[in-house]
Amino acid sequence: MPSLTSKRSRVPLMWFALAALMLSTVLGQSGVLAIGAGLGKGAGSPVMGGDAGSDLLAARVAFDALQRRSGGALAVHWDPRGGIPDFLAGADAAARLPYIPRAAERGDPAAIARGFLDENRVLFRLTDAAAELEAGPVERDQQLGFSVIRMRQVYRGIPVFGKQLVVHLDSQGRPAAVNGHFVPGLAPPTEPTLSREAAEATAVDDLLEGELEPDERARVVTEVLGQKTALTVYVDEGGKATLTWTVTIATASPLGQWRYFVNARRPAVVHRFDSLAYDKQRRTYTAQNTESIPGRLVIEEGQRSRDEVAQAAHDGAGRVYDYYFNNFRRDGIDGRGSPLVSTVHYGDDPAEAENAAWIGEAEQMIYGDGGRVFRPLALGLDVVGHEFTHGVIDSTADLVYQGQAGALNESYADVFGTLIAGSNWTIGRDVVKSPPYPLPYLRSLEDPNAGGAYDQRNPLRGVGQPAHMREYANLPLSRRSDNGGVHINSGIPNRAAFLVARAIGNQKTEQIYYRTLTQYLTPEATFLDAGRATVRSAQELFGPAEAEAVRGAFGQVGLQIEAGTGAPPPPPANQPP
Repeated sequence: MPSLTSKRSRVPLMWFALAALMLSTVLGQSGVLAIGAGLGKGAGSPVMGGDAGSDLLAARVAFDALQRRSGGALAVHWDPRGGIPDFLAGADAAARLPYIPRAAERGDPAAIARGFLDENRVLFRLTDAAAELEAGPVERDQQLGFSVIRMRQVYRGIPVFGKQLVVHLDSQGRPAAVNGHFVPGLAPPTEPTLSREAAEATAVDDLLEGELEPDERARVVTEVLGQKTALTVYVDEGGKATLTWTVTIATASPLGQWRYFVNARRPAVVHRFDSLAYDKQRRTYTAQNTESIPGRLVIEEGQRSRDEVAQAAHDGAGRVYDYYFNNFRRDGIDGRGSPLVSTVHYGDDPAEAENAAWIGEAEQMIYGDGGRVFRPLALGLDVVGHEFTHGVIDSTADLVYQGQAGALNESYADVFGTLIAGSNWTIGRDVVKSPPYPLPYLRSLEDPNAGGAYDQRNPLRGVGQPAHMREYANLPLSRRSDNGGVHINSGIPNRAAFLVARAIGNQKTEQIYYRTLTQYLTPEATFLDAGRATVRSAQELFGPAEAEAVRGAFGQVGLQIEAGTGAPPPPPANQPP
């Protein structure tokens, strides 16, 4: 199945066609949403204990005390892996979480966010919010005037990959919600015994010997982005924390942007994935059918070109910029007016020419000229919109490109690609050659199954995608399996988005989805995380009718966003707290 979005694969993975979601095992671990459920007797702020049982009991008491102080029901979802809330808000969109900022915090959103979390550190199983959380730039919400502060987890000053708590403050600086993922009780070593250079060499060796096919190894060009190499704590799916060197490797032939996590104490790879997601200041270049980017400048803002493909990419970037600015007041990919850089005529072999991709490290898009399956990819406005949206995702939720988070990454790019182009909920219709491709489009958000063509027994080899969680493709987190099926399982949230739009219309849907993406999602978000956040965004922007429509749409694809008991479940026996 071709795929137009990811910069990771070979000919069959071209860019849009493989769209996907995450690991159903993670889904199976999910907790329940509780509205107004008291968790225990007692009040005050208990002191953290030394074992999981006492800490979980303390969290129950802390939640009960917070709910009493709030004067109304709270909506909470508990992460069973850590026994802390991964979503906390008032049950009503107008309700606020109780907190009185100190005098020194007033007018400083990051200080208020840190103060709220520190006051409720027992609930979130924090020891010291100032030492364990690092505030990112304050993001201003243009829809409701909120401030969003992403508090990234650190351990003794070292970033913890993918973990963050997001605090939402209303226009008056009052906490409205907290969501995200934090891992309590980390205790890895912090001093590396493996050098940075040895880690980079280990990563390159693993890439060449373990991830590339023989024909790819013969022609690949690799570049270690040494300025990106840094110590990181990586927490695996079993909860094990390892001190690692994060190494980024850019490749050409095949095009890739690999993220490696190498054990900082010995030369062993802990994890790896290809993070390339295959941008009104515009610059459009031509690579002249090479793999050199950005290439030769052919069009700047206000200019035109006789090159039809270059002009299409340039015009498409303008249309996408206008869409984001006119609907959400977003100024460019990063929201701060960065230029929209595109390179056309990319690739000197058929595999690369059949690709379009957002290259995050270079902060630009590339478009191949197509070949047997595609026409020049810049001719599709939905393709341009899809790739631009990957840049927006990188600048906001930063969804990790694997498993369910990677499938959400692909899904949001599809959703906004279709909304921008008005393409009747299909992707790639203007660039697909059919025949030989068996469908006149790459993906359909209305009918991910492609009229029954999806083969659940062999999801990587055919066309179509799952449309319901019962069809979810449980695939390994490896390059050969599309990073856990990011281009396959995206059909499930794609179908949910279509159902939302059918119920409440495109205009409300785009506002809800933009708010969810930019305000609520965190790097390791799951499908259920996205469902809860989408319901909350609908509630905040419009009201209970739209929130129920969203809830119903997710339910129709097998993702139940329901109320239940509020007690934090005990951690699994084989998993540390």
